[in-house]
Amino acid sequence: MAEDYEIGRVQNDLDELSSLLTSESNRSGLFAHALRAAPDTLQTELTAAASKTSMQVEPARRDIDAALKGIPAADGQAQKSRLALQALTAVGYLEASVNDVVATSALPTGTPVAGQASGALGAFIGKLKSILGKIQAGILSFLSKYMSFQSWSIAGELTGGVPWLNGSATLTLNFGP
Repeated sequence: MAEDYEIGRVQNDLDELSSLLTSESNRSGLFAHALRAAPDTLQTELTAAASKTSMQVEPARRDIDAALKGIPAADGQAQKSRLALQALTAVGYLEASVNDVVATSALPTGTPVAGQASGALGAFIGKLKSILGKIQAGILSFLSKYMSFQSWSIAGELTGGVPWLNGSATLTLNFGP
C-alpha cells in the first residue's frame, strides 16, 4: 500500500534522527566529530541535550505511527483532524528538542576552537535540521492525501533582535475534507 510506504519513509527518517543523536552507535559520525571538535565545557551539555532528544524519538514514533495508520480508516473529518494533530504535535515536540540541541551547540564568540568546532557543529546541526524537515514534509505529504487545509493562522512568541519582529506568534492549521 502507498500508505505503508509513506509511513515507512517517515519511520526511516526517525531512525536516522535517533542514530545521529546517539554517540555510542555513531562514534565516527557527525555527532562524534562535533563532540571531538567542541570545547570540553560544551561536550557534556551537548551530549545531554542530544541524549534527551534521542529519548524522545521513540515516543514520537509511536504517536506518529498510530496517527498515520489511523487516518485512512478514520470515521469522519473530526477523527482525522485529531489524528493529524497527534502526529503534528509529536513532530512539534521533536522540533523543540532539536532546537534545544541547536541552542546548546552555540559557541561563544572568541572561543579559541570556534572555527574548527563551528564547522563540525554546523554540519551536525545542519543534518539534524535536514532530517527533521524530511520528517515534517513526509507527514504533511501523507496528510495531504486524506485532508486539505481549509485555513491557517499564525500566533506565538517571536524574537530576533528586530524591534518590529518581537512579540507573540503561533501557527494554526485547520483541516477540511
